[in-house]
Amino acid sequence: MPNAGPKPELSAYEMAIAEDEILKNLRKRKTHSAAGPDGMSYAILKKLRPDIQSKECEMLNEVYATEQLLDKWRTTEQRKTQPTFGDNALDSQLDVGYFHDLTDEFVVLAADAGASVEVIHRRFQEVTHRRRRACTTTTAVGSETRYFAATTQQFRYVHHYWFCAANAELLKFFGKCKDGKTRVLKVSIENEELALVDNKAVKKDWEKDYDTLVKPLVEDDVPCYILYRLDYKIPTGYAWLLLSWVPESATVRQKMLYASTKATLKLEFGSGHIKEELNATTKEETTLKGYQKHKIDFSAPAPLTSREEELAEIRKSEVKTDFGIDTKQKTLGGINCPISDPTSQALVDMQRGAYNYLQFRIDLDEEKIHVVNAANIDILKLPSQIPTDHARYHLYLFKHQHEGNHLDSVVFVYSMPGYSCSIRERMMYSSCKGPFSATIENHGIEITKKIEIDNGEELTEEFLYEELHPRKLNLRPQFSKPKGPPSRGAKRLTKPQATE
Repeated sequence: MPNAGPKPELSAYEMAIAEDEILKNLRKRKTHSAAGPDGMSYAILKKLRPDIQSKECEMLNEVYATEQLLDKWRTTEQRKTQPTFGDNALDSQLDVGYFHDLTDEFVVLAADAGASVEVIHRRFQEVTHRRRRACTTTTAVGSETRYFAATTQQFRYVHHYWFCAANAELLKFFGKCKDGKTRVLKVSIENEELALVDNKAVKKDWEKDYDTLVKPLVEDDVPCYILYRLDYKIPTGYAWLLLSWVPESATVRQKMLYASTKATLKLEFGSGHIKEELNATTKEETTLKGYQKHKIDFSAPAPLTSREEELAEIRKSEVKTDFGIDTKQKTLGGINCPISDPTSQALVDMQRGAYNYLQFRIDLDEEKIHVVNAANIDILKLPSQIPTDHARYHLYLFKHQHEGNHLDSVVFVYSMPGYSCSIRERMMYSSCKGPFSATIENHGIEITKKIEIDNGEELTEEFLYEELHPRKLNLRPQFSKPKGPPSRGAKRLTKPQATE
């Protein structure tokens, strides 16, 4: 295995035994200082060993050095005149403080070793729980400290032996390859570190350069990382593709090494620049077709069992109801009847200015809207165009002046001559009114006002003007002042009494 750090002096088992011996020696002292055992024990430890809590010391050296200091303190004449250490004092000052350092080191080493977020979170919860027990229960300190010493030692072993960092040359190239001129670079693990093997500049677009530049970099039975620059940009610059080439013929050691170092490579290069990742085990997967197939498979929905598909269909068909004070329920918008081709052409002609009046009817059997009349009609002749026996839709361009401005307003009129029409006709015209007016606006005709009438006699110039520009009544309610109380008569004048 590659060795990227110093080898620990002792195993976790040996270290746990050493710590257990220290704790046994500490618990032999059962008397407490009247002057405060906690403060006294801490002061003496700091005097004998100033760096007792320094994180620069190795954990194993810390254990043995502390044991030697305690043995030395036992044999000194100062112990005869100074208060002895209390059991609770030593546990709170030495073991719990040392336990706290183990907690922090465990989390850092676990993250560096590539442990998943779930594992780190679960172990950290155990760390917190056990540390609380150690701070409140003296008898639990020994076992809890040994547990975390061994666990941290395991992660230190993984960290030292399975961690490959990038060398200086690769880090320097990472800094300048993001200028847009580099298309692809190949990185391999050599001499227990990430090293740059080859790089190519941009020639054409990324699809044409892909097979030309990537194929020569992929070798049989030789794992590597390939960083390929795409042509689209993200907030951090150009997007990159990370291709991990680990063939099936690679050794178990190589597979584990490249899998554990992938996170380090992304961190050194900048994970914000890597937009896509591809893990390839065959040469076909490293080609452009393999990459495109990977994107299609990645975007495809997840495979579902027949039971899961049935549940998904049930969820889609479920009607969710939400009723409340502020709830707005969407009602039926109407029936969208199709329009005939002449009707569509008539709307286009009116939008161009060829006509100022269009009349439409609904074929009840065909359930289709047809144009009946398309002409230029004066406002005075407009009432005569309204049928008295059937419902109709009308579109009229009303030209008028308002406050000195010349306006061209399109008015949509829905005429329904009372109960002389059948129920089906009234329902069809009422239901198709909204969708048909939306169809008119989709043809570029903006409807200014929608009006419903019973007969054509209502369609006068004054009526349309009032509908478009209603009068503003500036009537302010007057304040009725309440009457005062009735008269109480003349004001009385009183003579002040003289003071003696």
